[in-house]
Amino acid sequence: MAQKAEIVTLDGLNTRDSNGVADLHVEFLPDSPVGLFGDAFLRKFFYGTLVQSGLIGVTACMVDGKAVAFISYTTEPLGFMVKGIKRYPFRLSWIMLWSVIRKPSTLGQIIFVLRTMMDRSTDSKDGGIPEGRGEIISLVADPAFQRVKPEGGSDRITPRLFAEAMDYYRAQGSDSFYLLVQPENKASNLFCSIMGCEFQKIVIGGKTTHRYVYHIPPA
Repeated sequence: MAQKAEIVTLDGLNTRDSNGVADLHVEFLPDSPVGLFGDAFLRKFFYGTLVQSGLIGVTACMVDGKAVAFISYTTEPLGFMVKGIKRYPFRLSWIMLWSVIRKPSTLGQIIFVLRTMMDRSTDSKDGGIPEGRGEIISLVADPAFQRVKPEGGSDRITPRLFAEAMDYYRAQGSDSFYLLVQPENKASNLFCSIMGCEFQKIVIGGKTTHRYVYHIPPA
């Protein structure tokens, strides 16, 4: 029986889909900064509250109702987390407290991530990111489903999600967006090159990082 693959925009109130995306994040991005805040933060705040607020957006590919890939993005690369913390301080405090109680080592990870975010914010501003340029936060696809072609198009999952993000930014009036990729992530570096992104080597927090800028073609 053929599998049904469809592209959907994540609703932060849909716990099943939000948890499905969080499961992919935990499995394929275990060392990402937001993941280090703890499981509760990832599920309840990042893919819940921040999505509901519109500070970040997520488009996912669902196969027979299961999340197998997603792309997350924001129009406020240097401010979405800060705004989220300011808007929902009590909700976030309870989530963080719960995370630390369940796993005390989470406190050290939280402090580390906050310092990294501050370094990134300073270095990114120094790097001259233009106002209005969006950022792809994460792009994940389960390798077992990468050949699947979602309904409504002929492209496979990863380029299809990339195109969905491009349409989102175009609708927001942005003319470009960027992705930060670690040099050792060969698959992501290759994908960005294939998609025609402009390559830049930058330093964030003392660490060399690859920044790929995609200039959105006219509709």
